[in-house]
Amino acid sequence: MKRNRYVHALAIFTLLLGSSASIGTVSAAPVSPSVQVSVVAAGFDNPRGVAISDGHIFLNAANKFYCIGPKEFQEQKVEVPAAPKEEPIPDNEKNQPPAQVQVVPFDVVMHPGQKQEFEVYGFDAKGRPLGQIKQVQWALGQLTLPAPPPRPAALMRPNSAAAAKGEATTPAPKPVAPPPPPAPTGPTKVGNLQGQMDKNGTFTAAESKAFEGGAVDAQAGNVTGHARVRVIPPFPWKMDFEKSPVGKPPLTWIGAGGKFAVQEVENNHVLTKLTDIPLFARARTYFGVADEKNYTIEADIMVRETTYNDNGTIVHKTPDAGVINSRYVLELKGSKQTLGLYAWGAALPRVETEPGLATHVTIPFKWKANKWYRLKLTVLQESGKAMCMGKVWAKGDSEPGDWTVKLEDETPNTHGSPGLWGFSNDHEIYYDNVSVTAEHANAQASAK
Repeated sequence: MKRNRYVHALAIFTLLLGSSASIGTVSAAPVSPSVQVSVVAAGFDNPRGVAISDGHIFLNAANKFYCIGPKEFQEQKVEVPAAPKEEPIPDNEKNQPPAQVQVVPFDVVMHPGQKQEFEVYGFDAKGRPLGQIKQVQWALGQLTLPAPPPRPAALMRPNSAAAAKGEATTPAPKPVAPPPPPAPTGPTKVGNLQGQMDKNGTFTAAESKAFEGGAVDAQAGNVTGHARVRVIPPFPWKMDFEKSPVGKPPLTWIGAGGKFAVQEVENNHVLTKLTDIPLFARARTYFGVADEKNYTIEADIMVRETTYNDNGTIVHKTPDAGVINSRYVLELKGSKQTLGLYAWGAALPRVETEPGLATHVTIPFKWKANKWYRLKLTVLQESGKAMCMGKVWAKGDSEPGDWTVKLEDETPNTHGSPGLWGFSNDHEIYYDNVSVTAEHANAQASAK
């Protein structure tokens, strides 16, 4: 598949270069003696970037670098036209009211009781700066969420390819979870930011144990600007989503829009990894700050699945789900029936239960769809190493006394926000009762 993509790309590059080209053993056209392809390293990886210089095209892959073009290099000089000069603001317009204002800083993460100073800068209708504005009316407000795009029509998911070919003789069961509520028809206001805003632009966050988010509004004349503010409380955290609005992601979470939303499942509010957009089949969301370390994250997880008969073999199409701690992931893989603990998913070997270049450990682990499981992941920084310990058990059972998997990383991720992970093309993944608690750096790895 990757080689085919490179053939197509190479054909396009050949047209751009006006000559034949080839790479490795894959040719887009016959190669003349005067036109060859310079390949710095062989192999086919995901391209990371493309650059064009002196009649050549350079592709930077994951761990290799390619050059496509004539073997001989000839410097090509192209005159770059000068950028247009911005018109200065006439003297009689320098004191005009701003056409738009900018609040600085625009995006702020705070903790309860902290102070943050804001400033306002004005611009005219052509975007030219008018300088800092002192006469400002400050207030706390809400943010405006744009209406989400309409949910797409039923899509042919990759996992349903066998059914499309007539190979699936057992129909997929109907989904157990109720359909999500219809999306709002227009933009909605969100925000629960509490605290004090003084006349000079200083905001003091409230002493609260709740996650808060909202806007700091600044009005100058007839125009208004705003900054986004999140207030993250100290550990411990407990989230059951019962008070969260259905159909929306949690307010202060990062990377959740379009990927995760609160839904009602089995008369209970849970966070759901959505399947609306195939591009987001792999998705993660974070709900803390990047400098968190030495903590434990726990969460209940449940998935659905589809089973079908593929020429006599029962195939289970089951999602993967997990929790994130300091950039380490504890993951249950459904179709593979494994439990893994790793630092970087892209480096995992094809057979994850075998050693590889990745920092990881994976073991066979039998688990079932339509059943809740509790995942627990602790990461501690000790003597320049990250001590990662995870365990999984069925909800309602007693917590195991021993860790299910352990990982020692000598080149550690020293910190990172807690989060959730999911991979699914067809079935929604459910998360509930998420908690995060602080741990001592010298805690014993054998402790719960």
